[in-house]
Amino acid sequence: MSAGMCYDARALPRKQKISKPRWKQWIELILNSGGKFGLSKACIVKHSGDIVASVVGLEINLQEFQDLHKALNCTNIDVVRVGGITYCVKSQNGKQMIAFNGGNYLIITRSKTLFIISICTCKNKLDLAAAWLQRIGDSID
Repeated sequence: MSAGMCYDARALPRKQKISKPRWKQWIELILNSGGKFGLSKACIVKHSGDIVASVVGLEINLQEFQDLHKALNCTNIDVVRVGGITYCVKSQNGKQMIAFNGGNYLIITRSKTLFIISICTCKNKLDLAAAWLQRIGDSID
């Protein structure tokens, strides 16, 4: 028997398919597909305030998240703060808030179990981005 025939191929470990965590797949979908809607940054946060997926550059601390949570339940909020940047609230309903800081739009989408917080850089695509993010939020639940 030659040296190359000394092993049993069935004994070798098979390459296992490495799957990404589900939250990371959602954030990649939002950024990759959402790019056509002008979305540049996003993060997914549980109602408890735990960040489950985020893109570098979009930082939100627990206090800011708690303030956002309250703002979505209150109709007379004028400004919100995310990542140390203040945004003026443009519109809001029970499931979504859109705010503007002079250059970018902040879209906060609430679903049953989480919040999707994203930055949109294109005013012309803002309505499409907001509707698309709402469908994403509904799909995650």
